[in-house]
Amino acid sequence: MEGLIMYLSLPAIDTLLSFIVQNSGKGSAILFDCSVKTEANIPSHVPRKNLGEHTARGGEPMRFAIPIEGAEAFLTQRGFFQVRTVTSDECRKMYFQGKNEDRKNFLSSLFMYAVVE
Repeated sequence: MEGLIMYLSLPAIDTLLSFIVQNSGKGSAILFDCSVKTEANIPSHVPRKNLGEHTARGGEPMRFAIPIEGAEAFLTQRGFFQVRTVTSDECRKMYFQGKNEDRKNFLSSLFMYAVVE
């Protein structure tokens, strides 16, 4: 669901996640990125980009951002387990090395993985 959740309303997200839980086999997984409500996880020396302003200028306003402090609970309350979150900073450390070290990414994103119970 990469690039999807942030454009949906909370009721639409709940409907989507409920459908996945009810219609997927046990052990099925989801993976998606979403915007976070806080930038507390972003080091102060890193320039910040506002993804919401960027997408609104293109006619696609963001409708959902998850509080980073409650990201795992958000999915466990909806029937998922083995929830894993990766911040943009963690992603950068894992993948942006060598010739990709200077690549830019939106720092207000969170990547989430979860499994259907």
